[in-house]
Amino acid sequence: MDYKTKQRQAILEYIQQQKNRYVTVNELAKAFKEKNIAIGLTTIYRHLEKLEANGIIRKYNISGSSAACYKAIEEGDRFLLKCETCGKLVRFSCEDLERLYTHFNQAHNFTINPYKTVFYGKCSRCSG
Repeated sequence: MDYKTKQRQAILEYIQQQKNRYVTVNELAKAFKEKNIAIGLTTIYRHLEKLEANGIIRKYNISGSSAACYKAIEEGDRFLLKCETCGKLVRFSCEDLERLYTHFNQAHNFTINPYKTVFYGKCSRCSG
């Protein structure tokens, strides 16, 4: 296993360990620095691009946040909710939305990317 593969594996393992969290590049760099693992920002970006291109992680650009965040792809989690008050992100699957996306594709010849679709509102903690 070459050095770059070890770096990519370390990045992937860190992201996968963050179960319900979204990770930024700066967070990755800080975590590796604290563990005395030498991985520069350019290398982190390069490996994140490759992991995303291979369908292993997903990149999210959420409005209101200047930094992109990353999360390991989990089976069935295709849609994203963002609380406008606290910023909490929730991934979920929904058969009704799947049907809506299929409708857009079939009736309007338009394919929506569910991984880039974010629904904004308030979580139960903030709305109550």
